[in-house]
Amino acid sequence: MIFLLSFLPLVFGCICLAWSMPKHHRQWFKTRHTAQRERVFTIGGWLLLLVALTICIKLMPIALGLVYFVAVLTLTVVITAFSSTYIDKSKKKLSF
Repeated sequence: MIFLLSFLPLVFGCICLAWSMPKHHRQWFKTRHTAQRERVFTIGGWLLLLVALTICIKLMPIALGLVYFVAVLTLTVVITAFSSTYIDKSKKKLSF
């Protein structure tokens, strides 16, 4: 249960941080990247990461919570990076 409570905000936080970058924003939305969207996605992503950190620290002892947060964050970043790369390559394969 703790895994899901920390994993979901981390996934959405990492996706928001990825969307705040112009390259990934164009990859997903096919629209122009504006400063306002970048700010919204950046702040939202960092807030979701803080929510996940707070959940880990509140539900476990501080030291164990920090270790758990870093472990789940690592898993989340790897999943987000691989899925972003896979989506980009699958779009190229489909566009003859």
